[in-house]
Parts: sequence; C-alpha cells; structure tokens
Amino acid sequence: MIKKIEYKVPNGFSSYAFFHHELGILEEPKQYIEALALAQEPLNTIKAVAQDLKTFFEYIYTFPLVRENYKSLKEGGLSRTVLADLILSYPIYLKEGKFAGGFIGEIAKLTGQEPKKAKTCSRMLSSVSQFVKDSAILQSELTLMKENGLVNIDVQADIMFSELTKRKVLNQVEANSLITRSMMSGVLSGGPKYVQSSLFKTIGSATDNQDLYNKAFPLDLAEDVIGKISNYRDICLWALLAGGGIRQSEALQLLLSDVNTRKRIVYTINPEDRPLAYLTLSSEQRAQLQWKGRNIKTVYFLEPFKTIFFNTLPKYLIERGRTSCSHKLLFVNLDNENKGKPYFLASNESLNKSFKRAQKKLGMEKTYTLHSFRHYYGTFCRNYLPLEDGTVGLNTATVQSLMGHSSEVSTKGYAIIDKVILESMLAAANNLLLKNKGDVKRLAVEAINYQLSLAEEKLLGIK
Repeated sequence: MIKKIEYKVPNGFSSYAFFHHELGILEEPKQYIEALALAQEPLNTIKAVAQDLKTFFEYIYTFPLVRENYKSLKEGGLSRTVLADLILSYPIYLKEGKFAGGFIGEIAKLTGQEPKKAKTCSRMLSSVSQFVKDSAILQSELTLMKENGLVNIDVQADIMFSELTKRKVLNQVEANSLITRSMMSGVLSGGPKYVQSSLFKTIGSATDNQDLYNKAFPLDLAEDVIGKISNYRDICLWALLAGGGIRQSEALQLLLSDVNTRKRIVYTINPEDRPLAYLTLSSEQRAQLQWKGRNIKTVYFLEPFKTIFFNTLPKYLIERGRTSCSHKLLFVNLDNENKGKPYFLASNESLNKSFKRAQKKLGMEKTYTLHSFRHYYGTFCRNYLPLEDGTVGLNTATVQSLMGHSSEVSTKGYAIIDKVILESMLAAANNLLLKNKGDVKRLAVEAINYQLSLAEEKLLGIK
C-alpha cells in the first residue's frame, strides 16, 4: 500500500518519502524525515526512522479498510475510544503481527506485518514517539473533522478541510483519506498522552520472578560501584537511584528546590503541577519532561546511599555552578559541548556510559543499566530490609507506594526468593529425604499436620 522512495536533499544526504497508491506522497513523514537529513543525522538513523514510520503509517492508513468489518468501529464515526484503542494497540500490532486478535490482526494480515522481537519493537516505538512529539507540521496542518458524522475524535474541529465545504458526497478514497488524516491530527493533539501512556510500550514476553532478580543490580556491589567514580554528579545520581528507588526520569527532572539539605529530604513533583518552573527551557525541551505518577512525593532513602548523596551534593553543586546554566534543574550535563544543558536530555547511552565503565573496574562480567538500581531498591525493600519487629521485608502495598507503581502486579515481582536461599532450601530438603530414606508419604503427612497447627494457632489468635 505504501512505497518508500529514497531521494537526495541539497546537502547530499539521503531522505525518504512515502507514496500511497491512492493518496500520493504523504507530506507529513516526508518533511519530518527530510528535516533529519538536512540536520545531517547519522545515515543509519535516518534510514531506520524512515522504515519505522513507514510501518506506523501503513498501520494507520490501513485501518479504514478493516473498520467496515467491525460494527462497533463503524457506528458513530471515529470515536475517541476507537482512536485511543488504535494508537495504544500499536505495540500489540508490532509484537504479535498477524497473530493478534480483532482488527489489529486484520490490519497486520493486510500489511503483512510479522511479529517483531521486543528489542525491535522498542526501537520502532521510540521512533514513532519522537515523531508524534516533534511533528508540528501534522499538528498545524491536519485538522479534525467532527461534522457530517464522518469523524469524531479528541481534537476540536474548528477548521474544516476545504474539500468538505465544496462537496456533500465523498468517494471512498476521499473518505478514507479524510479519516486517516483526521486520525493523525488526533494522534498529534493527544500525542504526549499516547506516547507517554504505560500502554504505549513494547509488550515483552512473560518473565518470572527470577528474571527480576537478575535485572536488579547485585545487592553486595551497589556501594562498591559508586566508589569507582570521581564525578560528583554521577555519585549523587547513582546514590539517589539506588537509595531512593525512583525512576531515572524522576531523578533527572529534580529541581534544586526539591532537595532540602537541612532536613536531608528529597521530593519528586509532577512537572505538570508547576509549569512555570520550566519556562527557561525551550518548548521542545519541555515536551520531553515525563511523569508516570506516584502517590508519595518524599523519597525514602536507604543507607548508606542517603549519606553518600547528601555528603557529595555540596561538591557537585560547586561544579554545577561553574556551568552558569539559567535553568533550575539539579542535574546538568558537564561535557564541554553540552555544558549546563539539562541532563534529562542526554541519551540513555550517554547516561550509562560511565556506569558501565565503573562496572568493568569492579571486574563484573555482566553489565547493568542505571535502571537496575530501581530493581535493586524494590528487591531489597521487599525481601531484605530489616524491620523493628525482627522480621525482614516490607509488604507489597508499602513497596508499591514507595516505588510509585500504578499496579500491585509490578510490585509483586520483587517478592522473590534469593537464589542462594533457594539452593540452601533444596539442599536441606534433599538431606531430609536421604535421612528418611525417601519416606515421602510420612514427610507429606508431617507437612500437612504442620500447616494444620499453623491454621489452628491463627484461629485461636496464638502468636
């Protein structure tokens, strides 16, 4: 349905345009990709973005062909719910392809979309997210049509397409074009809502609790890895992530005023609750601020990371002051080329570069990303944190609040059995079996009696 055409821009770089068999050249992605080429982005990046956007536009532009087969999608025009379902279902389209159910699978069969691996899905979603955020062209040129019962999505329809003011009846090609262009306008209007939604993510394969254990930074090496660097900013950032368990985006978006050095407290605040605090940033920079939500503003630090953070902070603030930056964000870029720029604008590769280097200094064979500190925090709080009553580990609900999880399901993944403990339990069980010469029946009876005694104690209120 859509053909990708390569052509050269004035600086000699290759750019790409999409040709639709009925609608001709699609101007929106053409201008977006051409801007990347004119900015001399890496050739591989331009090519990958072009292919990713082609996949996305095929998905969007094929929708009108399948909606006729679904009564709920056909009645009442293109509703807000249908648009949201379509956009937020795009990760499923990538992950499951033609094996997906409903209209998503029908679209995939028409486009020939095969299931993609999780890593590929993540890259493709990133390209689309950036396009949705950056494309002022679509936002300004495409309009939503709510009149004539043709479309009804979540953007105001102040301006009508000129062809509708002249015609009362549209042929199928014009109707499909209007629907899809109106949809794309809706995508752009609700862009941040869609791409920042927890649903607009790669849907990975199922994992067990041991996978979360493997994702957590090793419990015995967290303090050591921080000790392998001399950069005061990174020491503060890593200690905050490991000791506070907050998301990387939450840490990088902290303002200077969010840190109370006298009380030694750090607060996380939704950028949308204080828009005036970010006026010194450009509109493009403000668009990259993220917030996934958390009920508790206070960061509850684990030691020794709390001490490391607050003891190192004064030294880092001296370095930060030398950048002469005008904004109030706590963490800034210290590289000569980007000195003083908000650090949340840095790429993940740049953010993790020194972290991986520190791990190599420790002689670690497996390398972790900074996000592993969040898994570290959740794992430690749920399983190992010593409590006043002599027990260890906070309950799931408490850890959920501390980490800002919207669902308890995410937090339950941290309730794991340490590999060492598990191996010890199995070894002890095997020893018992050997001593009892494999008398499994008697062991089962003893286990049942033990559980009955616990139930009786609970019923009688015996501790």
